[in-house]
Amino acid sequence: MSRKPQMIKVEVPKVVQDELLAAAAAEYNRECMGLLFGWVSKKGTKYEIDCAIPIQTARRTKDTVYVQNKDRKRLDRMVKVFAPRDISLVGFYHSHPNYKPSPSPDDIGATLEDAAYMLPKGRKPIEIIIGVSAKKRSAGRVRFVEKEVKMNLKLSEFKKGELPDGERFVTAIGRLIRVPVSENRYQEYRMAAWAFYLDPRDQDIECFEACQIKVTS
Repeated sequence: MSRKPQMIKVEVPKVVQDELLAAAAAEYNRECMGLLFGWVSKKGTKYEIDCAIPIQTARRTKDTVYVQNKDRKRLDRMVKVFAPRDISLVGFYHSHPNYKPSPSPDDIGATLEDAAYMLPKGRKPIEIIIGVSAKKRSAGRVRFVEKEVKMNLKLSEFKKGELPDGERFVTAIGRLIRVPVSENRYQEYRMAAWAFYLDPRDQDIECFEACQIKVTS
């Protein structure tokens, strides 16, 4: 019997989680984007995030975010700043306004393209996606919520043939945060982490796997 591969664990300090929420909230109706720095275990099964740095020059809309070619040298400088601290780039983050935190084909392609020249060779880049939306509760007072959740996410952005049969849904273990803004309204943040890579048998096929986010103190 084949053994199910171990889900990659992404350890995120509480302060970094809050920085990611603040970045998503600051843009809110536009996507935010930034770099994740930290360490990766030898087997590649655990990523420890040390800090999240926003990309201030990223071009943002309600459903896209990207770095212009002329600004890529700035990203190289950002990476070099952390070299003396013995931490390296492990991936990226961005937000999905009014949408779920699941990856799209464009997310995977853009991350792999950036990772190809920014990350150490052979490392799977991770992407933390923050889905942010406004909600209204019809009855009862809204309370602050922060917890680990299992998310069964539908991959609706993929066209027929872009996913293996039976994989229209994927389960990630992420974070749910609800922040009251009035007695019956709140902002909801759902965070999920993904690892992206090229199929070792066919380098033209872009693959991804869901990770588990663990928040540390």
